[in-house]
Amino acid sequence: RQVLDSNLSPIVELEGLTLHKSKTFYGTTGTQVDKANRLYRIDQGTGSAELLLQLDQSFNGYIPKDFEAISCSPVCR
Repeated sequence: RQVLDSNLSPIVELEGLTLHKSKTFYGTTGTQVDKANRLYRIDQGTGSAELLLQLDQSFNGYIPKDFEAISCSPVCR
């Protein structure tokens, strides 16, 4: 299934994908020109992606780029 952004444009360089305990998928893009370094919430029923965060911003002076992977930490009891 293809992942589409809110404009129904395909996200062709979805590099990181993880499943949260709430059964929500999250994905990151790499260096794709028009959708680079972004974090999306992905609806597994429709394949639509909601942009949550532009990741290539300054985090205490460090500007990361090309996100290859993402992970959700499990809740430990």
